[in-house]
Amino acid sequence: MKRLLDDLELVLVQIAQYKSANPHRAEELELIEHSIERRGVIGKLHTNIPARVAPAGT
Repeated sequence: MKRLLDDLELVLVQIAQYKSANPHRAEELELIEHSIERRGVIGKLHTNIPARVAPAGT
């Protein structure tokens, strides 16, 4: 879990820096996407965060 949180922190910092930069550059966004993929952040989230169960009847 610590590794996931460290990876998320890094990605969120990258996103915050990208959003505050003016002008926004496509290369920077591609680097963020590459970082997310390289670290396997989405897969780790799916593994560590249980899926929400929808209430019966919905």
